Amino acid sequence: MARIEKYSTGIVGVIKHNIREFKDGKCPTNMEVDQAKKGDNYSLIRRGETAKEIEKYRKQIMKEVFHYNRKNIVLCNEVVCTLPADCPPDQEKLFFEESYKYICSTLPMGEKSVILAEVHCDEGKVMKDGVTVAEGAHHLHVMHIPAVPDSKHEGFDFRLCSDELTKRAVLKQWHPNYQKWLDDAGVKATVASRVTSGKGISVKSLKEISKETGLSLEQIKSLEKENQQLYQKLMEKEQEVAVSHHTISKQDSIIMELRDYAASRSKEVEALQERIRDRESDLSREKMKDAAADREKAALQEKLQEKEAENQQLKTAAREVIADKDRQLEAANEKLAEKDKELAQARERIRELEEERQRTVQREKEQEQTWGNDSWGSNQGWGSQSKSIEEEKLW
Repeated sequence: MARIEKYSTGIVGVIKHNIREFKDGKCPTNMEVDQAKKGDNYSLIRRGETAKEIEKYRKQIMKEVFHYNRKNIVLCNEVVCTLPADCPPDQEKLFFEESYKYICSTLPMGEKSVILAEVHCDEGKVMKDGVTVAEGAHHLHVMHIPAVPDSKHEGFDFRLCSDELTKRAVLKQWHPNYQKWLDDAGVKATVASRVTSGKGISVKSLKEISKETGLSLEQIKSLEKENQQLYQKLMEKEQEVAVSHHTISKQDSIIMELRDYAASRSKEVEALQERIRDRESDLSREKMKDAAADREKAALQEKLQEKEAENQQLKTAAREVIADKDRQLEAANEKLAEKDKELAQARERIRELEEERQRTVQREKEQEQTWGNDSWGSNQGWGSQSKSIEEEKLW
């Protein structure tokens, strides 16, 4: 909501424009000034009644400021603050007064460096094809000497340096601090919306844009904001579509099956419809309008409706069957997993029994060696061979 201009020359002309010191009462540099509203302008501070007196004050202050006599040196800065569209009408004057105070607070030399502060309410009327397309907002012009503290040059407390007041780091915090100042003062106006008219666009260019497009700067900003909101909504909708597409893809196989089934049922329906058409054609040719023919036609139509209803029921049943099959498959998978677990346990049990059998066989062999010929003599000492086998079984 604010912009800064720098002047190395032509300062008196700018002063004349700001205090409306025109020859013949007409502004030669701004044809959009409405003479009927000139009386609505007012000053917050003015260092003289004429441009000559104000320029004299500027030169007097310049004597207290160290500066080099270069042709391209910036001698004066101008800050222009535009009244925001959301500022209540009853706070307009307070807005400009607080804006002026804020600007002075950013100047190292303070209010002393200000040569004028003028509120304009009479310009910005842009015409297109004889029709007013933009009414300029009220705005404040503050012209000041860009003086900064000086510790190098003897006899001077300040030196001239516009760049130090307008460097990137300073400008980056200028509007946020401006907004805080207004908020603390109770002024309900937005000056730090982060929506600008574009870097380097002059007032003259903005007026030309309004003439070409038929839109004011505020309307252009509003359209840009609306465009950003629509783009955000578009991104959200695309995300929703992506999620929906993922969900739909899972149901494609079921839909294909239902389509095949519905196609087969549709053929039956088409066959019935063909029969109806044939019958109607026969009735038309034979001019059979008796009650029996009408009842037959009605019966066929009723049957067609029944088939269509049956077709819809079958579609619904097919969906339920598919869902039930899915549940059965899931249950079968769970049961299969249980069986796999039981099989693994059975295999483990078989392995344990096999190991136990092998140990038993080993023990029997060891017992045969213990009770055989080596320790107790021949087997005949214990009776016949059959008896020994029976006793072995007892063990």
